[in-house]
Amino acid sequence: MKRRIPRTMALALAAAMLGAGLSGCMEPHKPFTDADVEALLAERFPDGDVTFRRSLGVGKTWTCTFADCPDTPFSVYVATGGGDPVPAYYRYLACDAPEVFWTRAWDAYEGELDAWSLFESDGPADLYFSTHYQNVEQLRRAADQLAQFYDWCQTQPHADLFADRILCYCYFTGEPLLRESSYKMGPWSDVDYLVETCTAYALDYYAYYGLPCAGCSAEEIDAYAAERWNWTAPDGAREYPDLCYSDGTPIPAEFFSGIGLGAWNTVSYGGVYEMLQRLNIPTEGTPDRFSCTGADGAFYEFSYDLWTTEVSPTLSNPPERIYQYRRDGEAVSEELPKLTDGQPVLLLGNTQLEAITGVRCVRKDEREAVEP
Repeated sequence: MKRRIPRTMALALAAAMLGAGLSGCMEPHKPFTDADVEALLAERFPDGDVTFRRSLGVGKTWTCTFADCPDTPFSVYVATGGGDPVPAYYRYLACDAPEVFWTRAWDAYEGELDAWSLFESDGPADLYFSTHYQNVEQLRRAADQLAQFYDWCQTQPHADLFADRILCYCYFTGEPLLRESSYKMGPWSDVDYLVETCTAYALDYYAYYGLPCAGCSAEEIDAYAAERWNWTAPDGAREYPDLCYSDGTPIPAEFFSGIGLGAWNTVSYGGVYEMLQRLNIPTEGTPDRFSCTGADGAFYEFSYDLWTTEVSPTLSNPPERIYQYRRDGEAVSEELPKLTDGQPVLLLGNTQLEAITGVRCVRKDEREAVEP
């Protein structure tokens, strides 16, 4: 079943544009004639057998049809352009054939497209549809539907009119945590490339938080994480530590490669779980919900279900949630929620993570201060 999402905002925008146009000036222009329309159609459709007639009672509009699609009329009409940045406007002839034949193809298609939504608008630039996915399994299903739809479209009359105008948007929404990414794909793009690109969005999320992903094996997620977060490789977006210490004993940074390191050098709760596993510190549970006795002797509990909406009044743009963990039964929030945006993460090199794992990670310029 196909879905439509009406874009009612288009009417408000059109009204606003009309209002703005009233304050500008319009260049004088002689009325468009049938000869002007004929010239436009000859230029736009040099190989097409097109007939047209002026529409009665509609204003400055001509109804046009292709000889091979007499049941699909489209229009040539007088449109207004200009106004940015100078409030001067001009008139020109526009044609809605791409929108009309795109809608015709969408309405005529009888295959599965329930993973996609069509956005409607009165504007000629809005030939697009979108899908939302939470895992790779959903993404592949949407991609299969898209590939079949594209193949079918190529067999339809005048597909070339809208082939270079279609855009599709893929929106990734992480669950159960709040995270979104989006990818815009151009007309008739390689669907395999879409799957590859959008799979990376999903894997980045699930590997970072230590969560399983439908459509990907644990081995695939681990392989992605090992390549994505190599703690020995230079990365301009992150400051991987030069060395880590546990009770004064150096630990090579590569010991933690494959554990996700996010913005501001953040490690997710799932990443903390993996650090504890590698350090042979006993834990109970899974990366999304576990407990342990930390290096400082306190009892810690972590869960992606533990969060609050009560935020500090000092935050100017507070996040929707502030994730917490428990230390000896008391809820604790990350010390720097402004940097972490309230996410379920700890800061690498911060005292909280050091107290739990017993590991201190330092950069080259800090080594002298901690080396025995």
